[in-house]
Amino acid sequence: MTKQKFLHNLINVVAVFLFAVFLLFDGYAWGKFTFLAASLAIYVLGLWERNDKIVLRFDMYVVIYLVFIAYVLLTALWAKSAMSTITMARTLFRTFICAYIVYLYFVKEKDVSRLLRILMWAGYVVAIYSLMFYGVDELLKAGTDSSLRADNEFANVNSIAMCCALSCMIQANEFFEKRNRWTCVFLIPVLIVIGATQSRKALLFLIVGVFSAFIVKNQNESFVKKFGKIILGCVVSALIIYGLLQLEIFAGIKQRMQTMFNSFTGNGKADGSSLTREKMIEIGWKEFTEHPVGGIGIANSYFITDKYLGKKTYLHNNFVELLSCGGIFAFIFYYAIYGYLFYNLWKYRKADKKQAMFFAIWLLIMLVLDYGSVSYYSKDQNFYLMIHFVNVENLKRKARKQQYANNKICESTTQVYNGQKLPIFDKCKQR
Repeated sequence: MTKQKFLHNLINVVAVFLFAVFLLFDGYAWGKFTFLAASLAIYVLGLWERNDKIVLRFDMYVVIYLVFIAYVLLTALWAKSAMSTITMARTLFRTFICAYIVYLYFVKEKDVSRLLRILMWAGYVVAIYSLMFYGVDELLKAGTDSSLRADNEFANVNSIAMCCALSCMIQANEFFEKRNRWTCVFLIPVLIVIGATQSRKALLFLIVGVFSAFIVKNQNESFVKKFGKIILGCVVSALIIYGLLQLEIFAGIKQRMQTMFNSFTGNGKADGSSLTREKMIEIGWKEFTEHPVGGIGIANSYFITDKYLGKKTYLHNNFVELLSCGGIFAFIFYYAIYGYLFYNLWKYRKADKKQAMFFAIWLLIMLVLDYGSVSYYSKDQNFYLMIHFVNVENLKRKARKQQYANNKICESTTQVYNGQKLPIFDKCKQR
């Protein structure tokens, strides 16, 4: 094994560990140091692997994130608790630095599929660790009744479930592309963990993600064929959903889904969690209308919930959280990240249609899920967005290569006329 190959594989292992660290060790005091050490290890090993020099990048990824972090810090000037805001700004900056270090290495990759496989394996590691931590029997029991939901003993159960659901989405893409199909065996612990956490968002992510991977695989076919497969995919997805909800391990999620549906329709027993989240959106929006420009200070939402609900917590909705705590500018600065990514996915989609569509669907799912969670300071969410920036740079590079190839062909395709070599532009157009 060559040095480059060994270092390449070692970086893969460290990267899998890094993406699992978000959940496995974040609750420990030493977790942040492990987090930073793993990020630095990837970059240093990358320099050794490529015999590269230290080169920093100051592109849109850096600009957008630093503008948002700077504004977060600025809100400390009028925040109800300036220290809470400063602490949040420090957390965001620390996470950004770690993500940026990893970004410097992976942005030079020719293909983003390596990063996707790393994420997939990280999800499997988290699932297996969860099985070992809680025990298989306890997790199977936790999934059977909504009152027995797995708790947050070592990490937020919703974050664990979302990480596992993302692995399923990537695994489905690998399966449809006929790559690494043997890794499907790891879906067993993943599904057990999702069932035990009873995360409705994760279950929806799993279903939509797998279906999306199917759509991406068939997106180059004719409209009739594509439409037929979409219909087939919808039917199969409906059957899979029905089948999963009949399993005992998903009985808890089934109960939670039913009560959530009842809270929307007003029929039957309402879901207390959904009703509380609706109340949080209501009071958060009320606070935004009273402080529309600058909010009450980032990371100060516990003042709102304590005032109206009698408990100190966040608002469980990223849109309302940003609007109420940071005002309209916090909302604009943060979601400029999504705007930039969506714009470039559309602009450079022809460079790799499947890749662009896969990431567009993933980004859309993340955006929709912000309705039920606060993600702007989440380490895993910030790293996922970093991967999206890596993908955009990858698409740009592919587009430039394609443009260069087209220009080169046009220049080299010539014919002799009156002793002069002239380009044949018709052939260029045909190409």
